[in-house]
Amino acid sequence: MNIRQKFTVAPIEWDLELENLSKPFAIFEGALVQSVKDKLTKSSFDLWQPYVADDERSKLAEMSYAIVHAFIGESRSTALESQDLIRNAFHCLRIVRPTRARFVAIQYEQQEDGRPYVLRFTNPNVYVINMPESEVLNRVRLRDLANLRKLMPAFVQVSASGPDNLHRAMGYYETGYS
Repeated sequence: MNIRQKFTVAPIEWDLELENLSKPFAIFEGALVQSVKDKLTKSSFDLWQPYVADDERSKLAEMSYAIVHAFIGESRSTALESQDLIRNAFHCLRIVRPTRARFVAIQYEQQEDGRPYVLRFTNPNVYVINMPESEVLNRVRLRDLANLRKLMPAFVQVSASGPDNLHRAMGYYETGYS
């Protein structure tokens, strides 16, 4: 049985400064920020054409930078753990640098011919996030990634075993964005 490499990616709103990122930027055990330009195409999402609008599928395919986690495994729990790790990284990044980006997780596997096959993805509401005017134009910069790398170990630990009131506060914070 041939087990293929799988990936979970979450697009981020990036600053032009990230174009200087020549190699993946490690943020936490297996989680990286890297260029994903041209990894996926609109046709990668054709299976969901009846359910997801053309412009939404195009936006997903046009992402340039993302938080990425690679994993190997056939179990649903492995895929969910990967998605949870990416969600934690995205939420922590939102604390470091609030942006209008919505959390979208795309999971795909690398085919033998090198092309990705999208297995699943989250598709949140397309409503524009209502943010303070001072934060509307925020984009993720290299120094934000450095701060994310510093904060991720504590953030993951709190997410896994922190007090209930802190979990609720983190949930409310994210709900406020969505």
